[in-house]
Amino acid sequence: MHFRSLRFKLTLWYVLILGILLISFSSFLYFTLSKRLHRDVDNKLRSLAELIASESSSPLSKFGFGNLDQALETSMNLKPIGKFIQVLDESGNIGRKSDNLKNVQLPISLNALKNASKGLITFETNRSIGNTSLRIITFPVVENNHVTKIVQIASSLEEVEDTLNKLFRILI
Repeated sequence: MHFRSLRFKLTLWYVLILGILLISFSSFLYFTLSKRLHRDVDNKLRSLAELIASESSSPLSKFGFGNLDQALETSMNLKPIGKFIQVLDESGNIGRKSDNLKNVQLPISLNALKNASKGLITFETNRSIGNTSLRIITFPVVENNHVTKIVQIASSLEEVEDTLNKLFRILI
């Protein structure tokens, strides 16, 4: 009859309250870190897209639709390792792309293309290349109130997912 004692009931309440607090804290920690890591990826993609967009009208243009990696390295001393880059014209046809894309192209959704035609930046997550989550920015280059190019940059979310999985295992 120890289950009816006041000591048992108080202990059960303490365990229940502690469990709820730990689950709440762990959930808050996990979702806060997830949001922060994804925001950092988005910020890096946006910075690189802005850099490429600002340079695409001058130094990069002398390379035409040739090797994008060579153009980035020559004009900006930049090697965007782990990033997939392609530059499209205003109608969505691929002009240039980085060497690591080879015969593959980054997917562009109808929504991203519509937003780009309005001059809006779009972030998307996609799993179409090698079953790896990619975070893709579709960044329109606007000149004289007209979209002239669309810069698309993708980065793998594998490291973010690995970090979140490790944290989840630790919290469990």
